[in-house]
Order: sequence, then C-alpha cells, then structure tokens
Amino acid sequence: MTSAAQVSALPSIREWIATALGLRFDVEQSVNLDSRIDGACRRLGVSLETLLVRLHAGDHATATCVAEEVSTNHTYFFREPEMFTFLEQSIVPSLPRRGELRVWSAACSSGEEAFSLAISLTGALGGIEARERVRILGTDLSARQILRAENGHYLRRQVTSLDEQQSRFFTPAADDSVRVREDIAAMCTFRRVNLTTFPWPFQHRFHVIFLRNVLYYFDPAMRRRVLAACSRVIEPGGWLVTSLTEPMADQPPGWAQWQPGVYRRESGA
Repeated sequence: MTSAAQVSALPSIREWIATALGLRFDVEQSVNLDSRIDGACRRLGVSLETLLVRLHAGDHATATCVAEEVSTNHTYFFREPEMFTFLEQSIVPSLPRRGELRVWSAACSSGEEAFSLAISLTGALGGIEARERVRILGTDLSARQILRAENGHYLRRQVTSLDEQQSRFFTPAADDSVRVREDIAAMCTFRRVNLTTFPWPFQHRFHVIFLRNVLYYFDPAMRRRVLAACSRVIEPGGWLVTSLTEPMADQPPGWAQWQPGVYRRESGA
C-alpha cells in the first residue's frame, strides 16, 4: 500500500523531472509518468520519499536512473523515411564539397537514427568519401541507451523492414541478432547529453542537426531555448530536421522553412 507521505512526494518528483530534465507531461500522460517513476523506485529498491531525498541531494546514480526511466526511447531505423530521402536528394548536394561533414543526431536513443544517417550518407556520397568525411554524433539523455548504441547490436526483426540496399550494412551475429557493419559504426560517436543543460559541450558546429520526436516533451519556453541553442551550434546554411509531427511554432529568427519538418539556417543570420 502506498502511504500518504509517498503520494505527497510524487508532485515534487514530477517537478524535479520538469526542472532538471526539461520534460513535462500533460494530464493525460501523468499516469504513464507515475508508472515510470515507480519503475525507477523498483530499480533502485527505494520508496518515493527516499527517491525524492536522493534527487534533492544531487545523487548522480539516482538522477541517471530517473532520467533513463522517464525518457521516451521508442525508435526504429529510417523513421519517417521521407526525411532521409530529403537528406540524400536535397541536403547533401548543398553541403561543402571538401572537409569534414558534421551531423548531430540529438535524441538518438539506442542509435537507430545515427546509423540510419550513416547509411543514407554512404549511399549519397559513396562509401570512400563518407568514411573519410562524415562524422556523426549521437546524443541522448539516457546513459543506458548510449551504451546500447555503442554496442551496435540489434534484433534481426528490427531490420527485416529494410530494403536490400539498407540491410547490407548489417552483419549476422549470435542469438538471432545483427551488428552494424564496421564502416558504418566507425562514422558514429555516441555521448550522453542533456539538451536542457546549456551551453552544449561542442567544439565544432554541425552542418546537419536531426532533432526529432523530442521537442513536444518540452514546454514552450524550453523549446525556444533549445532551438536558439541549435542556432548557435549550426554552420551558416546548415540544416535542422525535426519530426513531421513537431511543427516548429517557436521557430527562432534566422531559419527558413523548406518543407514540413525541415529548416535551413540563413547564411547571414
């Protein structure tokens, strides 16, 4: 039975999630959020009260566990394929002809999007040029998902929907799984990054940012801050790709919309 003290801890835990992680859940999502908080308690073997005390004390392991439990990690290879078609047909021809091409998968979950980007760019540029020039950074709030991405192993059923050209970039592995081919994996680096912690720890600007299926978890003020931060880490003329279901109502100055979910940084901005 849940005690009254434990129930009273829930609003404070929800507020910590909103403040520390930038994730807000509406009334309809509250049951799902509370279930995820309960999952964090079970994983740590603590009560809601103890969880709150540890969060307020700044306990890193507790904060990491909560972040991993409440963040949404549903993804799959080549999600919204029209975005990858636009990348190959319209974005790639606009990119610099020489030098490093830096691409950021900003909410990469377990790596499917980053590897999909590597496969698309390999097809568009050719294998040799892609291996020499393309550098893809995949980041996520969840350290557990980053480890999965770095491992590069997936269940065979996760790639059964891919066409022949895409599936050739995976090799059979043990236990009915597949591994991302080494040349594709070598193009990708994965790091844990909280998008709501500024400034972002990047030394170089990106030519392309995929920021998909994450903005709608932020309140309007945080969305504006995240999008403004994207403006600071993108090259002039660089591209921002969001989800088709995430219209950028808070579009900051200096971006031009090319089609739903696709924006380009104006060169003079």
